[in-house]
Amino acid sequence: MKKIIALALAFLVLCSFSAFALKLPVINPLTQKNIMLKANIYPAAKFQPRIRIPTCIKELTPENYWNTIRTSEKPVIVKFYSQLCEPCKRMAPYYEQACWEYKDRADFYALDIFQDLDFYYTFGLHHVPALLFYNEGREIERVANITPDIEFLRDEIDDFLAGI
Repeated sequence: MKKIIALALAFLVLCSFSAFALKLPVINPLTQKNIMLKANIYPAAKFQPRIRIPTCIKELTPENYWNTIRTSEKPVIVKFYSQLCEPCKRMAPYYEQACWEYKDRADFYALDIFQDLDFYYTFGLHHVPALLFYNEGREIERVANITPDIEFLRDEIDDFLAGI
């Protein structure tokens, strides 16, 4: 009797995994209900290489912030952002587009505020996304709580570059 139960259990397990691999519904023979299996069908999928789109925006950290700003030969535009901020997410493609348009006239950087919130608060900023404009290591202008709009971004960058 134990062999029959063991074989039945092995058969049920084998059928479950086969159906799981084929994405078929698995029916529990005792309750006649569909069993939802919660496991990763393709465990290797999370290890597949992701396609990285080339970007001209360089990431900043609190450790290299001031050194990068002071040693840059071109004017610098720094975007403070958060991964959780919806306006930041909507602004990201516009900032990328502006970076490609103005890359020969200015350096574009981005700093995630959650790397170090104390560093972020030292700037007196309380809203993201925020842009800080630097020339020769000195802050020239800042714009906080930006509306995600390419024309607004172009106007701000043009005003900044015209004033230096």
